[in-house]
Amino acid sequence: MIMTRIQIRFLKIVNLSEPMIKIISLTLAMALPLVTADLYAAEPTGLGLPNQVPSEGFLTFEGGVALTHDTIIHDSEGSTKFSFDTGLRFDLKGGAIFSSGWGFDLDLGVIYAPLKGNPLSTDVGNLELYEIPMMVDILYTFPHWGRLRGYIGGGIGGVYGIFTGNGTSLFGFTSDLTFGYQGIAGIKYALSARCDIGVSYKFLGTTGHDLGSGVSMDGTLTHSFMAALTIKF
Repeated sequence: MIMTRIQIRFLKIVNLSEPMIKIISLTLAMALPLVTADLYAAEPTGLGLPNQVPSEGFLTFEGGVALTHDTIIHDSEGSTKFSFDTGLRFDLKGGAIFSSGWGFDLDLGVIYAPLKGNPLSTDVGNLELYEIPMMVDILYTFPHWGRLRGYIGGGIGGVYGIFTGNGTSLFGFTSDLTFGYQGIAGIKYALSARCDIGVSYKFLGTTGHDLGSGVSMDGTLTHSFMAALTIKF
């Protein structure tokens, strides 16, 4: 699926970079097989050969560490580079996988990413960032070998950011809403017909953050490595 000139011009108007536009275009292209996919189950194959997964719904819980790239904070006095300590990410997502291997999910998560220091205040203490990604993902699950199967995907959505710490506001926090995009890869192991465990990797990027009072921060780039538990139905 190729994005029209009007769609690309709209993405440029909302100040998205060329790489982000390409990621969105690729995600929309991945959605095409969902419209044209054969939803009938594949015929069984011989022992030891890969088989396509049947159509199924799922609910997945994920949790693990989150590593956020250094960022730049801009204010009236200039720009300063800041780093993040190791954080955490937890996700809850639900969706469906079709017999073709293509599928989708709705992903709601929370990322805890503490900064090393506080650019908003000279007082003791750090600025902490909580991000809540709300994503729609397109997935492809590869044919499985025995109890193992891998998957990849990508998605777009909104990311609600909450900054807490001295200097944010009278209430001790400030928030904003940014555009987000993510890439996904993982492996699942079937414990039973209704339960999988596995590991997953997610890369989440956002557009720039607004901290208020003329202070802004470049978009965040976060790598997450998580364990997963999936219930199938």
